[in-house]
Amino acid sequence: MVVFVTLVVENTSPYVPKDGTMGPTANTDGHYNNGVLGNLGQINQKIRNKVDLKFSWENSNGDPLSLSGYFIFYDIDNGYCNCTSVSNDCKKCHDCPGGRDKIDVTESDISVPDYGFYPGIVIDPETYLCQSVKNGKRSFWATRKGNYFEGEDNPEYWGGDIGILDELTSFQKRVTVALGFTDKSSLDITYEIVGGKYIDTGRNLVFSAAIYDCLTL
Repeated sequence: MVVFVTLVVENTSPYVPKDGTMGPTANTDGHYNNGVLGNLGQINQKIRNKVDLKFSWENSNGDPLSLSGYFIFYDIDNGYCNCTSVSNDCKKCHDCPGGRDKIDVTESDISVPDYGFYPGIVIDPETYLCQSVKNGKRSFWATRKGNYFEGEDNPEYWGGDIGILDELTSFQKRVTVALGFTDKSSLDITYEIVGGKYIDTGRNLVFSAAIYDCLTL
């Protein structure tokens, strides 16, 4: 039996995108960036803001579905700076003018999926992400600036290969994390852009989901 699966994304706290008027072609066009980027999802946010997001699975009737697999978050990087000291405290980084990406998720929501080939958290062995845990929340902090000229840190397509990160470039792998889940109908995260002085700048959260026996956005 074929079941059509939809990933519904909603904000559960106030949401502030960058102001944008040009349309979806540029990477800085605020809420016009929201939607599908290639075959990935994308959500824009203005720097110095954070938003709580709920990712929910539904069938064609709008009923919740409990599924297992991985949520994958890409392009977790900095605007115009590299952090020089992250070994003991992920917050230790001089102020990036374009802000730093940070993703928070409840630790207990992360698990090894049924029949999983990978651990609950999949990151590259040479990852640029700094992890911290506080009050039951696991945070993933950006530490490296993005490559805005060649765009190698901005994936637009992912083929759903079981290798999770295998199809990405070496830099893309180092700024990507996949979070496993088991029999869940939703996942809550917080997307925050830490610091930054270019207050009219926005950044984008890029994501996809790998579901056993299917790939959906």
